Amino acid sequence: MYVCGVNAVASGTVAVKLLYGTGSNCATGATDITDAYDLTAQNGIVDHTALWSGLKTIASNALCVNLSASVKVAGGVYWTQF
Repeated sequence: MYVCGVNAVASGTVAVKLLYGTGSNCATGATDITDAYDLTAQNGIVDHTALWSGLKTIASNALCVNLSASVKVAGGVYWTQF
């Protein structure tokens, strides 16, 4: 799968990153595909250049979002299959 874009807004301080892997919550073979986006309350990110940055998973792996804290984060990930 190719990541085409991502957006997120946090309700508190949290680091958000995308990764891929297998198993529950990408616990097996977890591989980061972005650096951590450091967010604070009511601030966020919009990145629609992800596809051009080469963000993709390996076949048969899940795409996961990792949060550094139990903070509500709203947003979306836009993707396409390969």
